[in-house]
Amino acid sequence: MESYFSRDGIQYNLCRVPIGGTDYSDRPYSYDDGDEDPELKNFELAPEDFKYKIPYISQAMHLTEGGLRLFGSTWTVPKWITTNGEYVGGYVRKSMYQTWANYFVKFLEEYDKRGIDFWGVTTQNEPSSAMTSDEINSVGWTSMEISIWIRENLGPALRNSKYSDIKLMMLDDQKLWLTWYVNAVLSNNKTLDYVDGIAIHWYMGMVAPPTMMVQTHKNYPDLFMLSTEACNGFEEDSPATSLGSWKRGEFYSTDIMEDLLNWVGAISSIRPS
Repeated sequence: MESYFSRDGIQYNLCRVPIGGTDYSDRPYSYDDGDEDPELKNFELAPEDFKYKIPYISQAMHLTEGGLRLFGSTWTVPKWITTNGEYVGGYVRKSMYQTWANYFVKFLEEYDKRGIDFWGVTTQNEPSSAMTSDEINSVGWTSMEISIWIRENLGPALRNSKYSDIKLMMLDDQKLWLTWYVNAVLSNNKTLDYVDGIAIHWYMGMVAPPTMMVQTHKNYPDLFMLSTEACNGFEEDSPATSLGSWKRGEFYSTDIMEDLLNWVGAISSIRPS
């Protein structure tokens, strides 16, 4: 923890917190499992929050001397909210749009009670996973549906809560979704009014043209773009660890440098040198 967060370490100051379970969890869970509960009366944090997340976050907050920013992302949706009644795949039932938005606010409230504030949230981790994988905890969103949900449910729910200043990031998926999916979601100005940033993942970055980041920034210069997920060892034949190998470090550093160059290209293409 000191090597990650302290002044004597590399001083990480931005962390992503899973809202419920993820594909890395050793069990599938949400914060309101069981019978249908539109009012979220049975919402409660999980043992994982009290045993792992909250203690480590609190320690990181101490090591950064209050300089830690957190943003939350959902992977797992309660089964009774989804169209297929499963943790994997399916979509959010339209009748549950407001309930799912309220779920985010409930999460923020529960962590707030424990002295932990959030800087931002993303709309959903990898909505494409629901369409391409039968293993990763997920829920799918078409561009039209998530645009409606943001402007009619999630955006107002956050703005009308005590967390009105929280940053809302859309996409939280592959760079290949830039421009076309982002444009479709943000084509409605009311939706755009609620969005602060665009979250991107690296997995398919090597086949995503650099111009996609540049064009997205041109289209939405007031929105920030943030890399929110990168992971090595995700291939089926990949070993869990690879001690002594620099290959994974090279992948990470190359992706970071490519993003930096793309960002510099985006800025220079808009502003005179």
